[in-house]
Amino acid sequence: MDRLIRFSALRVRQITLSFIRYLYHEIDWNGRLIGILGARGTGKTTMLLQRIKQQHPNPDIALHLSLDDPWFKEHGLIDLAEDFVNKGGQYLYLDEVHRYPDWSASIKTLYDTFPELHIVFTGSSILYLKKGDADLSRRATTYHLEGLSFREYLNVTEELDLPVFSLDEVMKDYIRISQGISEQTKVLRAFQKYTIHGYYPFFMDRKEHYPVTLANIITQVLETDLMLTGNLKIESMNKLKRFLTIIAEMVPFQPNISELSAKIVISRAMIYQFLDYLDQSAVINMVFKESKGMKKLEKPDKIYLHNTNLAYSLADDTPNKGTLRETFFVNQVKPRNRLNFGEPFDFLIDGNYAVEIGGKNKKATQIKGKKNPFLVIDDIETGYQNRIPLWLFGFLY
Repeated sequence: MDRLIRFSALRVRQITLSFIRYLYHEIDWNGRLIGILGARGTGKTTMLLQRIKQQHPNPDIALHLSLDDPWFKEHGLIDLAEDFVNKGGQYLYLDEVHRYPDWSASIKTLYDTFPELHIVFTGSSILYLKKGDADLSRRATTYHLEGLSFREYLNVTEELDLPVFSLDEVMKDYIRISQGISEQTKVLRAFQKYTIHGYYPFFMDRKEHYPVTLANIITQVLETDLMLTGNLKIESMNKLKRFLTIIAEMVPFQPNISELSAKIVISRAMIYQFLDYLDQSAVINMVFKESKGMKKLEKPDKIYLHNTNLAYSLADDTPNKGTLRETFFVNQVKPRNRLNFGEPFDFLIDGNYAVEIGGKNKKATQIKGKKNPFLVIDDIETGYQNRIPLWLFGFLY
């Protein structure tokens, strides 16, 4: 245990507080059991270490543990926690919880046995949805961490302090807001860089290795996370990889489940399962019509890669510009707002705003006569008439 304490203290010392993610300020850290969910590479570990450094620098009080440490192959989490509490420990921060057998049951035991202990754990969304032996839903308060918004990217790369705007603020005051932001930075140049390498925070540490690191993360999601949680055999995993390749080549597209099933030689039910796995792992984004809810066995009306960085990583050629526009829009709007597939226009937001996305010469034909119609336009710095800059939707969180 002494080694774990030393390693925890070392990690805390090395972490910087120069940039803190949006979610940090939204979490009620006073809760006794907190789950922080999110895709690999979005900065969950960094957030835990920043919390310790800012609030609990004394290693006797707070301990950060990665449950994939080899130490746990021979030792138990509950015994460690008991020893920690007996020595005055109060805060336990647990990373990689899925790598520990019966993790949910163990966390439940810690919560019930040690009322003085505050526990924060991290995991991917799909890992939390696939419950273990114990259901933590009545005990844990959970939060979801997205990748960097375009706003956060600007703040960290250009040392700005740009605020979040609600959807209603963007839709009603886009001219003033976009003008104010454009006066502070060359927004279109930054936006182009963001679409290539700005979604995952690790670009700040190793930008030149970003494509390789991102490819490795995708491999880890498929071969580690999904193998563990989906109980997938090697044959199924190979088909899932092929399925992702097909999606990457076709997005955005309206899926034909029967065609996909025949092409990959798997059942329709497995196609739906694959879609659910990839969506919950933040590899794809599925969009449904307003009349539908997101259900495991319901065909999405449109499928996108989860973010534009993945589009550059998974595509053989330079991604289509129209695809990138829609991918960015879906990625930045869905975390905070209800987004549905629209007809004949592109999207309906919160059942209230009809949106069509395009370039400078985009016409308003598809949204004519719709309630609250807007054109979301790429390659413009500031809004005018009913045209909103595409990049401005990167300020919703």
